[in-house]
Amino acid sequence: MTPARTAPYQPLVVAATLVLTVAGLYWARAIFIPLALSILLSFILTPAVKALQNRGLKRVGAVILVSLVTFSIVVGLLAALTWQLHDLASDIVANKENIVKKVREAGEGSGVIGELFRLAEDVQADLRRGKGAVKPDPDTAVPVKVEAEKTSSLAFVSFVADTVYNHIGAIGLVIALTVSMLITREDLRNRLIGLIGHGHVTSTTRAFDEATSRIGRYLLLQMLLNAAYGIAFGMGLYLIGVPYALLWAFFAAVLRFIPYIGTWLGALPPLIVTLAIGTWLEVGLAATFVFLLGIATNNIVEPLLVSRSTEVSPFALVAAAAFWTWLWGPIGLILATPMTVCLSVLGRYVPGLQFLDTLLGSHSALQPELAFYQRLLARDLGEAEDLLERFRAEHSPEQLADEVVIPALVRLRADQEREELTQEDVDFIVRALRDLLNEPFVFAEEDKEPSDERPAVSVVGCPAHDEREELALGMLFGLVGERVEGNVLSSKLTAAEIVERVAETEPALVCVVSLAPRGRAQARYLCKRLRGRDPKLTIVAGCLGGDEPNGADLASAGASKVEGSLADMVRQVKPLLALDQPATPR
Repeated sequence: MTPARTAPYQPLVVAATLVLTVAGLYWARAIFIPLALSILLSFILTPAVKALQNRGLKRVGAVILVSLVTFSIVVGLLAALTWQLHDLASDIVANKENIVKKVREAGEGSGVIGELFRLAEDVQADLRRGKGAVKPDPDTAVPVKVEAEKTSSLAFVSFVADTVYNHIGAIGLVIALTVSMLITREDLRNRLIGLIGHGHVTSTTRAFDEATSRIGRYLLLQMLLNAAYGIAFGMGLYLIGVPYALLWAFFAAVLRFIPYIGTWLGALPPLIVTLAIGTWLEVGLAATFVFLLGIATNNIVEPLLVSRSTEVSPFALVAAAAFWTWLWGPIGLILATPMTVCLSVLGRYVPGLQFLDTLLGSHSALQPELAFYQRLLARDLGEAEDLLERFRAEHSPEQLADEVVIPALVRLRADQEREELTQEDVDFIVRALRDLLNEPFVFAEEDKEPSDERPAVSVVGCPAHDEREELALGMLFGLVGERVEGNVLSSKLTAAEIVERVAETEPALVCVVSLAPRGRAQARYLCKRLRGRDPKLTIVAGCLGGDEPNGADLASAGASKVEGSLADMVRQVKPLLALDQPATPR
C-alpha cells in the first residue's frame, strides 16, 4: 500500500498554524494578557508564599497575605505615579514659554536649526492671522490661565478614572487568577503534565522544571536589578534637582526589561523634561549621571548577574521584545523575555518544536565540527582558524582532532562522493586544513612532553585511501610527541610500494588509518600485505569517523591493535614505543 504523501504540505500547515496562532493571540488579547500576567505574578510571588508556609502559616492565609501586600504596594505606586504625571502635564503647560526659549537658544549658532525655528514661527504667525487671532488682554490673562489649569486637572482626573473603569474587569481577572494559581499551583502543574505529557511524562516534567527554574531565576535577578537601577536612577536625579524623580525611576526600571536598549530609552524622558524646564547645569549633570549609571549597569553588573539566566540569544530577546510589544503593547514588553524562555524550553523538549530552540537558544546553532566545515566550504579561513582556536582553548588537542577535524574530513569525502564538490574545492580544503593544523595553538607547548636527548623512534604512517588520511596521520604524530620520527607515506603509492617503503625503513611501528566513508577495505588489504611481509611487525590500525567499532576484520587481516579515534590510537602507540617512560637522569 502506497503511503500518503503529506510531506510537501507540511510547510504550509506550519505556516498556517503560526498565522492562526498570532491572530488568536491578538484578537483574544483581552483574555491572554490577564492570563499571562497572572502566570508571571505567580512566578514572582511563589517564593514569598513558600517562605510564609515554612514559618507555619497555612497556604490560603499565606496567599492572601502576600497578595494583599503586593497589590497594596502596586496601587500605592500607581497612585503616586498618576499624580506625578498630572503635575508634569501642568508644569509643561505652565513652562511653555521656557520651553520655547530653550529651543530658540539651542537653535542659535546653528543655521539649519535656526532656519527651521524661524520657519515654524512664520507659519504659526500666518495661521494666527488667518484665524483672526486676537491678542489676549493682560487684565484677563491670569484668570484665563488659572481656569485652563483647572480644566486640565479635571480632564486628567476624568481620564484616569475612565482608564481604571475600562480596565477594572481585566484587573480583577488578574487578581483572581493569580490568587487561584498560588493556591492550587501543584494541582495545576499535575493537570498540565497529565494533559501534555501523556506518554512523555519524563520530558514534560523536565520541561516544566527547567522552565520554572529559568523563568524564576530570570525574574528574580532581573526585577532585583531593575529595582536597584530604578532606585539609584531616581535618587541621583532627585539630588541633581530633576523634578518627578519617582516617575522617571519607575519608567527607567520598567523600560530596562527591553534588552540592551531599554536603559537608554528610560533615560530620554527625564533628559527631555530637564532640557525643557530646568537649567543647563541640571541638564549636563543629569546626562552625565544617566550615562555613567547605564554604562556601569549594562557592562558590569548585568553581565555578572543576568547574562546567563535566560539561556536565550541576545538577538532573540530583542526580536521578542519588538514582537510582543507590537502584539500586546506595553504589557507585551514586560512579558517578552519570560514568554521567550518558555518557547525556548518547549523547543528543547517537545518533538516537532526543536526549531524554536535553534532560533531562540543562546547555544551555537551549529555544532563546532559543522561550523568549522561550513567555514571551510565558504573559504573563510580566518573564521575557521578562530573556531579552531576557541575550541582548542577549552579542549585538549585530542578532542580538537576527533571532534572537529576528523568529522570535517568525513563530511568532505561524503560530499565529494555525492558530487556536491568539485576537485578544486576538495584540493582547496585539504590545503587549508594542512596549513591550519600547522598553527602553533593546535599542539601547544604545554601539551608536549619535555625534551630529552633519547633518540627518536621511527614510525611509518600508511594512508588507506587519499590525502585525508595523510592529514589524520600527521595529527596522530603531532599528538604522540616530539620523540616520534613520523614518516607519512603518500596516498598515491600502491599497496606494493607502501610495503616496500616500510621494509626499507624498518620502523618500530606502523600506523594504518582509514576514514569513513570507504577506506576500511583498503586498510584491511594494507594490513594483510604488511603482515604477510613481516609477521613480527607491530601494526596499529585506526578506523576514524565511522560507526563500526568492531575491528575483528582488521585484526584478522593482521592488525595488532584496532581503534576508532585518534585519542585511542595515541594511548596505544605511546606504551608500544615506551614514550611514556621518563628519560634516564644524567
